[in-house]
Amino acid sequence: MSQYPNSGMLGKAKQPKINPNSPDYTGHIDIELSLLKEIVKECADTGADSAKINLGAWIKEGKWGKFFSIKISTYKKPEQPKQSAIPDEDVPF
Repeated sequence: MSQYPNSGMLGKAKQPKINPNSPDYTGHIDIELSLLKEIVKECADTGADSAKINLGAWIKEGKWGKFFSIKISTYKKPEQPKQSAIPDEDVPF
């Protein structure tokens, strides 16, 4: 596991491009088990067959040249403030 959870890198492929379908960039991402469980639970709760994973990427420079540093996260809907059972305009003063 990486020292930076739920992150990884993507850099220029080191293998020669043998055919047009060969990737231009390759890399890896290390995902914490807790995030995987959260993704599976969300899919099970909603009945979805897939999950949307958000990516963030930064261009970095390393000993093998430039690469993308990647961070993943799941989308969280903003929580709605709880509504009062009685609207404010109906409260007598």
